[in-house]
Amino acid sequence: GKTYPVVVRAVNHSTVLLAAILCSAGLWMVSRYPDSSILIVSTAMLSAGAAYDIRTWDGRARIIFTVSIGTALFQFAAAMMRPYRILLPVTAFFLTWLAARLVKNRRTAGIIAAVGQLSLALPGGCEAAADRLIEIGLSGFASLAAVLPVSLVHDPKTWKPENDGGFTSAESLRLAGVTALGDFLFLALRIPEGVWIPATAAYLYMSKQPGEDLTGKAGVRIWGTVLGMYAGFLFLGCLSYFEYRMIYLLPFIAGFGFFFLYATGNYMIFSLCFMMSFCLGSDLMSSQLTNIHLLQLSVSRILATTLGCGLTVLFERGFLSERRLREVRHAE
Repeated sequence: GKTYPVVVRAVNHSTVLLAAILCSAGLWMVSRYPDSSILIVSTAMLSAGAAYDIRTWDGRARIIFTVSIGTALFQFAAAMMRPYRILLPVTAFFLTWLAARLVKNRRTAGIIAAVGQLSLALPGGCEAAADRLIEIGLSGFASLAAVLPVSLVHDPKTWKPENDGGFTSAESLRLAGVTALGDFLFLALRIPEGVWIPATAAYLYMSKQPGEDLTGKAGVRIWGTVLGMYAGFLFLGCLSYFEYRMIYLLPFIAGFGFFFLYATGNYMIFSLCFMMSFCLGSDLMSSQLTNIHLLQLSVSRILATTLGCGLTVLFERGFLSERRLREVRHAE
């Protein structure tokens, strides 16, 4: 019946993303650029996911190329503006709005905004930004390697158009506004892990469908983060008592979350597995296990996620909301 193709596609899709994660992590271990793990893994994973459903090879390459170029320019501009902290939210607003208006694929534009926000937490300066250009180029190769077998296993009935129209003018302003306000809170309040305030908002918009209200998805994201960090506590407890090599299971836990999302549409299980793997994995790749203060990490990440989701709901309901825009169009 219909269940088998859905399960097969979920396995294929999650395998592609897992391959992108492992390929990019392997490239990072070879290059070993400082502070690069979160950028190279995020860019590779997200661009591979966006390219997976595109029908042609040149279309997939364009998606990956667009993500790489957009992310590279975003992080470079952010690094150059780092000495002028007061202008960073303005810069982020302009770059996010520009990506949302110019890129005619909603998911691709959301990826550029999300990964670009993460670069705000990395060191500034021309040299560091130039190093990250190389890292993002490596992530593009990892994405291409991951999507290599797509045409051999993909169900032809599920291809998606390369250009879906992109974000509307109102959505672009909301996305740019909520991320800029998140950047301001991150920089002004100096919240640990505060970069996840704007990044969470950008991640929510990355999967936003036309006309969709993100309120429900924002609530699930908060609970998924809380449960994911709690699961991280339990997982690191197992590392302490049993075997440190269990850390190698983190990518496969993330892969299971992706599989569950694509097979059932359950965003909660996906968020739990992904947040557990990504939060622990990104910090473990950029530091030593003994240097991680898990309680502080968990509280800070949960607080940042909650603020990011709250700002998203606030903008969705109060700033050019979909409901009001529909009422205006209906009245006309």
